[in-house]
Amino acid sequence: MSSNALDYQAILEHAFIDFLTADGASEKTRNNYRSDLRHFMGWTIFTIISRGFPTPQTHLDFIKLINADLLMNYKLYLLDNKIPAATINRRLSAIRMFFRCCLSYGWTANNPMITITNVAGVPHPQENKMQQILAHWRKDLEQDGASKSTIKNYLTDVRKFLEWRTSDSYSSIRQLAERSRDNSSRPPVGGLEQ
Repeated sequence: MSSNALDYQAILEHAFIDFLTADGASEKTRNNYRSDLRHFMGWTIFTIISRGFPTPQTHLDFIKLINADLLMNYKLYLLDNKIPAATINRRLSAIRMFFRCCLSYGWTANNPMITITNVAGVPHPQENKMQQILAHWRKDLEQDGASKSTIKNYLTDVRKFLEWRTSDSYSSIRQLAERSRDNSSRPPVGGLEQ
């Protein structure tokens, strides 16, 4: 990791702790959130470097790199590593608060955490079934000799698709398609009768 990364991580961490203190956060919360922010920043730097992207040179460059896709990948990373739901949700809460801090300092104009939701403590039976299927598929991919990165990418893509498939967006699109299909089975206005 470059020394610039350590410099801007220190800048961000110090500003975040000041923000939390001014917001009235307890010492325990500040310590937990500091640890959570360090974990997220370390994971982000590792992810950026491992994908061949240049390391950000300033704290503002770092913040600009963080988007909803990166945050979703972080959340999936935590889930894939079987981190307890309470820990995942605390880490997501810390990142939400971090972006409130960034907004207050004027370092960013948007908050990519808006679309990132907490995880449920107890999986829904359908979610549990999906996890079982993905775990079985992971095992098959491993037996077929797929690389760790290929397995991770496949599972991430399928998980995102399944999340979208069960979302309100998919339901709306499906309803529109059904209405369109219903309308296409009707004869055109004016008919084709002879």
